[in-house]
Amino acid sequence: MSDQDQMMPPAPVVPSNVLEVGMPERSDSVTVEGALIDYIPLAMYCGQANGCSGKVTTIDYPITGIMAPDGTVHQPKWSYDGDSGELLYIYMADPNSDLGVGTTVEQVLYWQLISQAWVAANEPHSKSIAVTSGISESETQSMSFSVGANIGFGASTSKMNGDLSASLTKSFSTTVTISESTTVTENFSFAAAATQQVCAVYQLMQAFQISPGPNLLQAVASVRTTQALFCSGKLIGPCHTLEVVMPVTCPEAGYMQLSGTDTSPQAKTVNIMSPDELKRLTEMLTAPC
Repeated sequence: MSDQDQMMPPAPVVPSNVLEVGMPERSDSVTVEGALIDYIPLAMYCGQANGCSGKVTTIDYPITGIMAPDGTVHQPKWSYDGDSGELLYIYMADPNSDLGVGTTVEQVLYWQLISQAWVAANEPHSKSIAVTSGISESETQSMSFSVGANIGFGASTSKMNGDLSASLTKSFSTTVTISESTTVTENFSFAAAATQQVCAVYQLMQAFQISPGPNLLQAVASVRTTQALFCSGKLIGPCHTLEVVMPVTCPEAGYMQLSGTDTSPQAKTVNIMSPDELKRLTEMLTAPC
């Protein structure tokens, strides 16, 4: 979690008809932008029903490496295989290239509903909830992919979390801590109200992801157009799907209690990639295996 109080998301807004519809599933979010880290991740997924196998035949700038799902970095001629929908590999693009123009790492914070109850008038309410905070080893690896951070794959979970925390702290210029997954039981108590009320508990969530700039969006769209022709059989080539790596959410050990009734609701200029450069990059990322 970051140490900047101003980054905290706003409290969820209690609906005026909360007794009918209940509390909102989540609050509005707060988004903070950070600097790119070690690489821009472009994930290639298998799009063929019967699986995918082949070799990455070539890479060229701004692609600087190929990362396997286990975190191993490879160079061209590396062989891959995977089932339909699985991650095959990640292209590692230079964050200082044109693809990095306007591209940032984003931290998104919000409150997520984890429990709610309709409580009769003049009755207090208490609830014990087993809550999990932090992320697992596999989620740590996935989060490193999602933000383009090199961490010590194969090391202990605490070491990988430390590497990832250090990378994110540098990106956002403020302390960010990624902790190992733990589950504890928390007790929450609500005072009685004169009328029926809805009592809710929210947990703080933070997600990290790449926010693509205009050049990266254009490059991904161009590659997908070619991949669609491969998948339809109109061109010969691998049926893959290129994606900017999806965000990974980390639940935090932070909670908010909220209650309400129907009568008292709470309530710049950028450098655009040239057509020739876009064509060259598209051809490289869609080269037949």
